[in-house]
Amino acid sequence: MKEDNVGLLFYGDVGSGKTYLACSIANELIEREQVKVKIMNLSQVINQYKNPHLR
Repeated sequence: MKEDNVGLLFYGDVGSGKTYLACSIANELIEREQVKVKIMNLSQVINQYKNPHLR
């Protein structure tokens, strides 16, 4: 995953566990692979592409 620069997108109803799942996966990646993770919501993703200096 690290070498391929792969991202994950979770979608679903409110309260379905998206944030919990994302944080659990992030914690495992940090612990096992010592990778940096970034958790963003949709507005942050859109903002990042509108303002390239935020990357």
